[in-house]
Amino acid sequence: MYKVLLVDDEREIRQGLRLRMDWEHYNLCIAGEAANGREAVEKLQQEAYDVVITDMKMPLMDGVTFLAACSSDFPSVRLIVITGYDDIHYAKAAIRSKVCDFILK
Repeated sequence: MYKVLLVDDEREIRQGLRLRMDWEHYNLCIAGEAANGREAVEKLQQEAYDVVITDMKMPLMDGVTFLAACSSDFPSVRLIVITGYDDIHYAKAAIRSKVCDFILK
């Protein structure tokens, strides 16, 4: 089973993602959650995750900075961006960080 870390500053979004998908069917489990990039980096330093699903616009450490940190410090983690902003800056940052997918909320 692959371990997933959900990263979004809105608790309701994290809860919705957790509840709307049959994670086990895809051999995935939500093993952790973080409210911003800084908290997510701390979790990644403490525990190994296979997949990170992250928002881009967050306090303390935004998605652009977080993706760059993941790419350099945790290169084996698969990254998926889910955001409510159709912003080319975010899309370019996602490409540079080799994300697997870029999904608009």
